[in-house]
Amino acid sequence: MPFDTRVWKEACALQKRVRSKRAIAAGKGYTKGFEILESVHVYRHPMPNEGSSGALGYLLEYSCALFWGFFIHGGFFLRRGFHVIQGCNPPDNIVLVALMFKSLE
Repeated sequence: MPFDTRVWKEACALQKRVRSKRAIAAGKGYTKGFEILESVHVYRHPMPNEGSSGALGYLLEYSCALFWGFFIHGGFFLRRGFHVIQGCNPPDNIVLVALMFKSLE
């Protein structure tokens, strides 16, 4: 089970309503970049080490999450498209990824 059980429960609830299910997660503590858990395709991306703190640490974490969010969602969009993006957990600015793809509809 993924580290954050709240997010996992949200993904499982969503997968009952949506035909194709894919989840993107930070890979902290996991060695697999991809796996299927309970019919949900989980794609994990690397994150910077937690050695940085303060504003620089947040900037690094948020930049990394946004980069991978755009990159991985871009691949989904080009291959099959999608109808739902459920963003949660830090960074909260992941909504920028959703807005970009919303503008491409």
